[in-house]
Amino acid sequence: MGRAITSWHVPFSFPPCSSTLPGTLPYLAMKHRFEKDELNEIKYRNVVIHRQNSIPTSQGMFVCMDNGSEAAPTLKAYLTHLQIHDIKKGHEAHFRHGDEVGTAFIYYDNENGWYSNCKTPEGAVHFDDMLKRLLARTPYIAISEYGSGANPFCHSDNPAKTTRPSVGGARHDEEWGNIVHEIHLKSLCSNSRVQFSTGWILFDFAVGARREGYMLCNDGVNAKVDSSYMFLNDKGIVSRDRKVKKDAFYLYKACWNKKEPTVYITSRRFTERTSDTIYVKVYSNLHDLTLYHNGRLAETLHATNEPTGVIWNFSPITFEKEYDEIMVEGTDAKGQKVQDKIKLRHISKSIAVR
Repeated sequence: MGRAITSWHVPFSFPPCSSTLPGTLPYLAMKHRFEKDELNEIKYRNVVIHRQNSIPTSQGMFVCMDNGSEAAPTLKAYLTHLQIHDIKKGHEAHFRHGDEVGTAFIYYDNENGWYSNCKTPEGAVHFDDMLKRLLARTPYIAISEYGSGANPFCHSDNPAKTTRPSVGGARHDEEWGNIVHEIHLKSLCSNSRVQFSTGWILFDFAVGARREGYMLCNDGVNAKVDSSYMFLNDKGIVSRDRKVKKDAFYLYKACWNKKEPTVYITSRRFTERTSDTIYVKVYSNLHDLTLYHNGRLAETLHATNEPTGVIWNFSPITFEKEYDEIMVEGTDAKGQKVQDKIKLRHISKSIAVR
């Protein structure tokens, strides 16, 4: 089973978060896009040569299967009656058409994404329901794209209420992006019959026809427009300038990179908070984690009790002073301490609304 985060320029993949499926993985045709400003001239030439040598010349044909009578003439031109029957049962059909050879299969379009059902936490959960429905119709599936908009400088204690996940949605709280990625990754790790999945996307990128995700808010109350964030697709897990790795980056790092110990406290850029309560969530691939609040041991957890094994939610704690220090610590396989630390400021709503 494959897992990948798509880059606008170069897709790259990582080991799966669950056991590998028996059998051979299907070949996936990918179209790569490169821009010279992302690589030096030598690297760019080498990438192009490698692509030319490794990806054969090919083309795809898409046939909408919603209307069987309209699809039939095209299918019959390439496939036998038995092959058409086979692909409707979820199998592949290898065919020859004149000098062309190819493989036909049916895939199901996902309408339960960021711009539709992901507008609420309950909607994001529909992704799991969709997987179950599809897997009832076919033995294996691949997810071509999933993701979430997230502005690393916009935050909320209640992102399901404040986030506007739609075309033109001005506010994309990072906490909401975390929730969407977590829900999707949990579903993928729970379904071993998903042979391949691709997260959209590695880096934020410019989009001239859109204005969304451009509100900044570091205290959960005062949201303001930042024009530099307009015309940007913010579904990357890394910022466009490559300087900020968003929280979701460390979710995948903890899940996919087991060789490097990870302890990462989320919502670390949510630096000023009006709520008295602090919810500490951590992405970590260690086996035990301990939370320290202002230097005192607050809680130790021994398991995440969720499918990914890397999403840790500690019991809520309460601000004790204006600036509170949060530290989470674990021990890696070599017995070395691994920790992460943040400092948060507690402000009153009267100060926040200024």
